[in-house]
Amino acid sequence: MRYASDDTLSTLQHLGTSCLSIDSAQFNRITVDQEGIPYIIYSDLGESKRGVVQFYDGENWQYAGARTITPAGTNYTDISSSPNGHIYIVYNDNIVGGKATVQRWNGKDWKLVGLPGISEGNTSFNSIAVAPDSSIFIAYKDEGKSDKVIVQKWNGNNWFTLGSTEGISEGACSWIDITVDENNIPYICYQDYRQEGKIVVKKWNDITWTTLEQPTLSRGEASYGRILAKKGILYVGYRDAGLNNQLIIQQWNGQQWSVLGNRAVSTASASYFGMDMTSNNELFVAYTDFGKGGLLSVKKWTEKGWEQIIHDSRSYGKVSYTDIAMSNDIPLILYSSEACKQAVSVLSYTSPQNHLPIVTPELDAHTTLQNNQIRVSFNQSLQTPFDVRLISLDGKLIYQQTHQMTEEDQTDLVIPTFIIPWKLYILNIATSEKIFSMKILKQ
Repeated sequence: MRYASDDTLSTLQHLGTSCLSIDSAQFNRITVDQEGIPYIIYSDLGESKRGVVQFYDGENWQYAGARTITPAGTNYTDISSSPNGHIYIVYNDNIVGGKATVQRWNGKDWKLVGLPGISEGNTSFNSIAVAPDSSIFIAYKDEGKSDKVIVQKWNGNNWFTLGSTEGISEGACSWIDITVDENNIPYICYQDYRQEGKIVVKKWNDITWTTLEQPTLSRGEASYGRILAKKGILYVGYRDAGLNNQLIIQQWNGQQWSVLGNRAVSTASASYFGMDMTSNNELFVAYTDFGKGGLLSVKKWTEKGWEQIIHDSRSYGKVSYTDIAMSNDIPLILYSSEACKQAVSVLSYTSPQNHLPIVTPELDAHTTLQNNQIRVSFNQSLQTPFDVRLISLDGKLIYQQTHQMTEEDQTDLVIPTFIIPWKLYILNIATSEKIFSMKILKQ
């Protein structure tokens, strides 16, 4: 029997292999579907800057459809998942003059959502979000509308504009991000150059866009803006040039904004960041940290303040195009890195207490899946009682129960599949004498 000592159990490891793209990757974004499967999108220099979408099947990264999913080079890609399991992407489509195009992945094929080239002109800072009722919202900077922010919603047949068709920003804009809360209400943040380049946050009220509390939030010019609405909580984050380009996160309490911890997340200049929240309302952020020479930083908000969860990220080198998403409360960090010659990789973070020993020998058994249950049939007798443990491939304990077999079910163990978020996982059976293990694929 082989056990891994505590000091060898890393809390941060690559999900699958690293360096996923052919060459340098840009405009990276990540989302997670209802089964906890992560999808990533990026523009790959090795594919003539065409857009690539990959998903993790529990063991390896696979391409969603063809190796590239845009007919030409693209920029400003974004991705979002819907409650019905579909994946949506928006990108700058150079086949139609750099206008915005949206596609949907149904698990087998990519289909256009509307016509190619939704926008009036060339777009940048494209953002997409899918509501709990599966409504689709996109936002972008449109050169055909004096570089202002345009927001559109899909009605099932056509795209229609929310707010003014000439743009909802006062002036030209950058760094746009859109999110939707549990009540299907969209929120948007952007940098408005008519407002001294500061960040603006607005909410759609079914008739018009309203500014939350004040015209601008940042002290100086705000870049890399991101917004997150989840479980009744609204966060906005940005790099503030008025605060030495540090990363600031603010929370909306329904009446006013307040800076989390009354201080910046980063201790120096930051860029390329993402944020997401667990089911327990734990907020995680990942960003490029120039206080560490451009290395990766990942922090978690706690009652005591911002907690650094990566203490040494030198092995990844300098990073860019960083993003983060939760898969069954496991933070997945997407980034391009110097160590991979700017190719894209994904890291998985697991709390140390969730790691279990690596064990042998293999369990002599086979499984069947029916009626939302997995039945494990043993080809050997086991001493009871024994502990049953299901472990995701990134080391998180997702199910544990002590089992006492009766004479009638002496060789069978039944596990409900609803508690299994991954398609591939490790089953451990721990008796008083041994710990058996096997890999099981959930079809």
